[in-house]
Amino acid sequence: MTALCTAGAAIIGAVLMLVSLAISERQLIERGRGQALFDSNVEAIAFRLGTEAMLDWTWLSRMEADGNILAHIEDNGAVMLFSGRGDADGQREALTAIVQNTARESYGVDTKKRPDSALTNEQASFRVSYGGEAYRAGVVVIRTPTGHKSLTMLGSTAEERAEILRQRLTYLGLLAASAAAFWLFARWFTSRAIRPIAESHKRQSEFIAAASHELRTPLAVIRTNAAAIEGKESERGFISAIERECARTGKLVDDLLMLANADAGAWRMDVSPVEPGELLTECVEAFRASAEVKGQKLTLHLPRTLPVIAGDELRLKQLCSILLDNALYYTPEGGTITVTASSKNKHVKIEVADSGTGIPMDERERVFERFYRLDKVRSQKEHYGLGLPIAKEIVELHHGSISLSDTPDGGLTVTVRLSAGFDKRV
Repeated sequence: MTALCTAGAAIIGAVLMLVSLAISERQLIERGRGQALFDSNVEAIAFRLGTEAMLDWTWLSRMEADGNILAHIEDNGAVMLFSGRGDADGQREALTAIVQNTARESYGVDTKKRPDSALTNEQASFRVSYGGEAYRAGVVVIRTPTGHKSLTMLGSTAEERAEILRQRLTYLGLLAASAAAFWLFARWFTSRAIRPIAESHKRQSEFIAAASHELRTPLAVIRTNAAAIEGKESERGFISAIERECARTGKLVDDLLMLANADAGAWRMDVSPVEPGELLTECVEAFRASAEVKGQKLTLHLPRTLPVIAGDELRLKQLCSILLDNALYYTPEGGTITVTASSKNKHVKIEVADSGTGIPMDERERVFERFYRLDKVRSQKEHYGLGLPIAKEIVELHHGSISLSDTPDGGLTVTVRLSAGFDKRV
């Protein structure tokens, strides 16, 4: 994905840079400093040709050297005796012939003919190629009282080509740098974008593996006991084991279906005003017998008044039952479980504190993961690790929050905060 994004961005960037480079090179050719200097030299020499009977050859030689140009001057079609810059292998003569032919054939400017008007000069400006090199060219024909004079001038584009090369290398460097920067960004961004998917896939795999493990054990027990009672009239112990494992498996399947519906957004809410004091009292009384069997002290602390909660009463009872069941399960015999409710700032806070072993800080977030349990070897099968995930789903369904903290005297405190007041939109 990173390579694909980088390649796409590099192609788009290359196209944009090529367009920008083409525009820049065109402007450099048409209106660059070299072209402007060449045009200025043509005008200067042409002006002197039209106003002076004789040109200063020293000045003209200096113009050629400073401007890196070649100047060919004719008077009534005859070449003026100006040697100018060196002419290696007849290059000056050949270039002059090419320029004059191009001016005559393409622009109608003939250095051998006298212009019709004395008010304006005939002139042309263009480019020619010779020996694989490009040259600026300018031709001016000036009418004089005794006939006409012509100027044929060529200028080197070496400086311009060097500037174009520098621009291309600069653009190439910018393209490479931007591609590298985008590759780094794309790698960082895609890693962050894919990380949740990878984590979700990992958790899904763990979920399936754990679910398979949890379902395999009771099914094996059921199969073994069913085989043991085959052909026997009465084996109550085997039947009890089958019934117990069927109940446990049924509870696991119910929890799995509940979480699956939560994932699909298919949980239905029957919203009504709920009295938190009455709900907690009912739940605590339902677990009091279980606490007494283990010698545990289960207490409930309620203020005189509590605001109503808008929610699904059955879901909220399920939430309280999960928290109390966990507290009793992880609290040793003779321990204490305290349920406290309070209200503040239009919120109802419910705390279930136990004196059990607690949960290490680095594992508190993971206990809300499905099938995650502190007893890694799963030696005890009463809990499947789905209680707190279901509790969290119920709390979030009511737009509340659930958190874990240490009980001052040791143990764990689960805190649930729910919005007070009746609102059917919950």
